[in-house]
Amino acid sequence: TGKSTLVRQLLSPNIGYVDCERPGVEAELSNAKSFVEGLNKQVVVLDELHAAPQPAALVHECINRGIKVVAVSSAISSLAIDLSADQIAHHRLSCLRNDEFADGQTIPAIRRLRFGSMPQALLAHGFPEEVFRAWHDSVLVRDLQWAYGSRDPKKLSRLLIHVLQHSGECLAMSQVAKVVDLSRPKVAEYLAVLEQAGLVWIIYPFGVYSKTQAVEKRRIFAFDTGLISWARGWQKTDQADLELLWRHLVLGHLRSSHPEIPIYYWHD
Repeated sequence: TGKSTLVRQLLSPNIGYVDCERPGVEAELSNAKSFVEGLNKQVVVLDELHAAPQPAALVHECINRGIKVVAVSSAISSLAIDLSADQIAHHRLSCLRNDEFADGQTIPAIRRLRFGSMPQALLAHGFPEEVFRAWHDSVLVRDLQWAYGSRDPKKLSRLLIHVLQHSGECLAMSQVAKVVDLSRPKVAEYLAVLEQAGLVWIIYPFGVYSKTQAVEKRRIFAFDTGLISWARGWQKTDQADLELLWRHLVLGHLRSSHPEIPIYYWHD
């Protein structure tokens, strides 16, 4: 959702920036004490912190020297940093909303629907297929594997692509299991990983009190409209496509505006 793009806009002479994934930086970070001694900053941004050799040691060394840390990672919840509650301000970024642009800056609604909310895609010239492909590869190969343990990346990819291609639908787990070539329990496990990572949203029907029926009728939504367009091969979109993407945009807005409130869909 543009974490690195956001934090780079915060940089100033008093704020340092470290890309923990940059080639060669691992050797610099291996000795947290000597690295932090050379920072000479009041605040340091540790981008993709999970890629650092010793994330916890790096953060604690900064704090011990009075340096405030902006820890950026798609797997931040999996890092065992071991800080007290009063030392942490936790923010989870949601999809970019149209009311979050600065005054006088807007993105045409159809472009936002088709290109999604990731900055590189949203600001690209032409349909940014290479941006979505790079995102897909980095998330599946790097982030999810690191944060949630070993999974078959090919089957995880099949599941994610299948959800993108059928986003907003009631997906029968038996059918999904055939497509992904996994058992139903494994599909449920992989789907839970995608949900925990914020890549899919599972929405249950309102007023259905049978647990079995609620699971059967639940709808699975992908988090980004641009990824949906990419997975479905929508270089151009018609009215029906835009209506589907609009439902996703509204859902994302509701989730971002009211993260603590459960959201249901009306089941007739």
